[in-house]
Amino acid sequence: MSEQRIAVARFDVEAVEPSLRYDAWRENMGVLFDVKPVAGSRPGIDRPTCMESVNLGGVVFARTRAGAQVFSRDLRRLRRDGMGVILVQYFCRGGGVITGGQRLSPGGMTITDSEQPYEFVASDYENLNLLVPYDLKDTISPALEVFHGRTVPGINPMVQLLGDHMRSLWRHAPDMTPAQAVTALRGTLGLLRGWLADEPGIHGELDPAVVESLTATMRRYIDRNLAKPLRVEDLARRFRVSRTQIYRLFKPHGGVARYLWERRLQRAHTMLSSPVYRWRCIGAIAFECGFGSEAHFSRAFRARFGQTAREVRAGALDRTTCQTGQRSGERGYSTDVYRMIKSLASADRDDHWDR
Repeated sequence: MSEQRIAVARFDVEAVEPSLRYDAWRENMGVLFDVKPVAGSRPGIDRPTCMESVNLGGVVFARTRAGAQVFSRDLRRLRRDGMGVILVQYFCRGGGVITGGQRLSPGGMTITDSEQPYEFVASDYENLNLLVPYDLKDTISPALEVFHGRTVPGINPMVQLLGDHMRSLWRHAPDMTPAQAVTALRGTLGLLRGWLADEPGIHGELDPAVVESLTATMRRYIDRNLAKPLRVEDLARRFRVSRTQIYRLFKPHGGVARYLWERRLQRAHTMLSSPVYRWRCIGAIAFECGFGSEAHFSRAFRARFGQTAREVRAGALDRTTCQTGQRSGERGYSTDVYRMIKSLASADRDDHWDR
């Protein structure tokens, strides 16, 4: 028996009753962005619109075709969401204008950090998207956040090479086994890493004190030991480096304490949003994520996400109920793409990424 191929999640407005098309599109795309019409136009779907996605071993790879609209993530959305994804986009057709006035044209690329504010006024477009969760972003660059909102035009030969590669990967991905998909993903992320390390005007912005391999290893260690009382001197002793060097390594992340704080809150948000942990009490989740007091955790969580831990859990349970209804035919449209992308926040990464 041949090995199973990776699954493809699809959403196409042609399969949806016309009166539900705009709501269906906004819900699927809403996993990442708030969506609204371009100024002066009415809400609706008047162009062929579809989303397809595959999971390449912890990174979602997607193709989208849609008409003109506005995508955004404001501060309120950032506090509520806690998605933690880096989005790398190649535009096969169309483009638009990104926050700050940068224009994106056909054949260009852009990188978006889901934890920073963003607005994109898109024309009719078709693009290919890599959604890289935060715990894998070091495979591209240890300071990937500095590239947020950048556009690189298609005249750049490396962008042309990456665009050709992503087109080819999309054609062949549905025929791959899970093991083949991981191999293909390794090559893709390696190509991106090599490009960003040498790109003129980008490389110079990276902190020269950042030692990439050490930073990646240290961050993985922290993420796996969030329940423990992690101190700078403990990290220095474990990794045989000075405290001063550790401070330099974590400067792009606001310092060691800020990084620990953010990762603990993000882990708690992930657990509260996942049906896997719905039977675990909020206090137990707080302690598992490294908080010594449930009251302290509750205050910090609300300040970071603009919602209480109970509200986040209740919202996740409501979405699970709605998705169950959709599978029973109550919605009239698919949210498979939404679920695949949302799963990035709670998926466990395979050990092979650490080797």
